[in-house]
Amino acid sequence: MGNFGEDDANPTPADVAQIETALTAAGVTHDFKMYSGAGHGFNCDERPDYRADSAADALARTLGWFDNYVKS
Repeated sequence: MGNFGEDDANPTPADVAQIETALTAAGVTHDFKMYSGAGHGFNCDERPDYRADSAADALARTLGWFDNYVKS
């Protein structure tokens, strides 16, 4: 499960693509999303890169992932 900013430098979109390719090749269940216009820390409302819409979507996606794959 990963929520990434398209404008992030660590990991870069190329890094995320490489990781996603490796996970897919290994048959690992995963779900990545890249947020347009979001940088590093887009989910922290105390940072200049905060993006409320992206943060809300990332939280909903993460909680959904936990419900599907972690919650027992």
